[in-house]
Amino acid sequence: MSKRKKNTKKEKHNVPIENPIKSAVYPSAEILKEACLQEYQNEREKYNKLYDKVNIALAFCGLIFFEFVRLLDFTALLSNNNPITNLRIVILILYCILILITLGLFLWALFDLLNLAKGKRMALFDCLACRDEKKYRAPVDNVALWLVEKYTSVIAENKRITEDKQKKYNSALTKVILSIVFFIVTYVFSTHII
Repeated sequence: MSKRKKNTKKEKHNVPIENPIKSAVYPSAEILKEACLQEYQNEREKYNKLYDKVNIALAFCGLIFFEFVRLLDFTALLSNNNPITNLRIVILILYCILILITLGLFLWALFDLLNLAKGKRMALFDCLACRDEKKYRAPVDNVALWLVEKYTSVIAENKRITEDKQKKYNSALTKVILSIVFFIVTYVFSTHII
């Protein structure tokens, strides 16, 4: 009886990986696995570069913000030297609107960039799933196919995350550029008209 138990144990370890394609021979599986691994690494690198660009944009925004504060002239609003006329009131209201648009766009972009810099949210390959007796004993091409499936699912998720983050980054940069344009208009307006 003990002999029979030992035989079942041996048979149990010789079971190949459960694969919907069964245990057919796939000589190109190893090449596909390597290609998927390379694509997985490319996606991670793309995401890391985007993360770096967000941090650089945040630093740039910090410099721009100090220039905004330094160059905006609020003394024109508080000056009692000029007589108050209807035209002066319209000009001051227009100036305030330009300042609000400039700062509103800039703060909105800054908020978006801070949200993008919060943390890296990427799908990762679960290497602990490889620790399985069945996978250790399975044919190489079956394990390679299993890895291809795992890598491609992670790659698809990471592409979606990176594309979403890239769209948000582009939107934030557009807001920064618009706020700079409005700032230039506001600055010219304050130096030549007020």
